[in-house]
Amino acid sequence: MAVMSKMNCGVLYSIKLKGELTSQTAITNFMSKYTDTPYEYYNSYMIEQIVSNAIAELLDHVKHPSFIWHEYQERLHFPWNMNSFDAMCSILCEVQVKENDEYINGFRPIEEYSEFFKEKN
Repeated sequence: MAVMSKMNCGVLYSIKLKGELTSQTAITNFMSKYTDTPYEYYNSYMIEQIVSNAIAELLDHVKHPSFIWHEYQERLHFPWNMNSFDAMCSILCEVQVKENDEYINGFRPIEEYSEFFKEKN
């Protein structure tokens, strides 16, 4: 099974495992650690581009890419009325990572990210 790049997969995990953080903060924290670059280096535009690239790669791996596109379009309109970044991040939280104890949709094992995240059960 093909997997996503380690960075893009990490970006998606940072959104899925963000806890009380905003998606932007969670992604910035991950990217800062992953690239060993100061947190302040990343601005909103860069983070949006990073998420956009991660989504593009995810669409190459996910079982049902049309679902993601449909949900994104839906969340831009009533009753959601989300901005595009929040709409993308909210959908990514719902993408399935495992099925029958196997990683799917291009995700890598969470253990590869132990230095960045603590796995949530």
